Amino acid sequence: MHQTAYAQLSVRFRQLDPADGQYATRFVELLLETAQTLGASDIHLQPMPDGLELRLRLDGVLQSVGMFPAGMAANIVARLKVLADLLTYRTDVPQEGRIRAAGAVEMRVSSFLTLYGEKAVVRLFAVGRFLDLEDLGLPGELTVRLRQLLAETSGAILITGRQGVARRQPPMPVCASWSPRPARAAASPHWKTRSKLRSPASPNRK
Repeated sequence: MHQTAYAQLSVRFRQLDPADGQYATRFVELLLETAQTLGASDIHLQPMPDGLELRLRLDGVLQSVGMFPAGMAANIVARLKVLADLLTYRTDVPQEGRIRAAGAVEMRVSSFLTLYGEKAVVRLFAVGRFLDLEDLGLPGELTVRLRQLLAETSGAILITGRQGVARRQPPMPVCASWSPRPARAAASPHWKTRSKLRSPASPNRK
């Protein structure tokens, strides 16, 4: 399904005219709109010797969408920097910013110089997309087990994995589903672990 979406997206990009003075603006608008529609978590614009490579990360997998004119790479990255309130004339230092657009997606932009030009990465955070454990798409038995663990009064849940596997998605519904006892309503799960280590009943306490 993603391959079909990538192919359609590549065709839409190639329909844009590089000779148009608004090419970079239209390119970025189409890119951000499509990335949100597809639910992409990352956008990578990588300058290469033969052009600007566009890659999107969907479901933790980073795949190439296509290669676009090298002559327009600087303008496309500059347009992203304008939207993120970054300094367009500084291409020699890394920069980070945020695109403050209306909607349910928060976008953070980083740029840095590479061998073939300035690279840009956009990270998309879907605000409110994952509000319940069922939204994570886990198998039913895992969701039930996770709810049982969240009902415990001690312990820790580790969210691990390689880069790009959406480790930032589970914490929100996990925290929303966590039901601490009334006496600890203002505490975090980390506080429970620390308080247990410092308990007067601990044999190592002096």
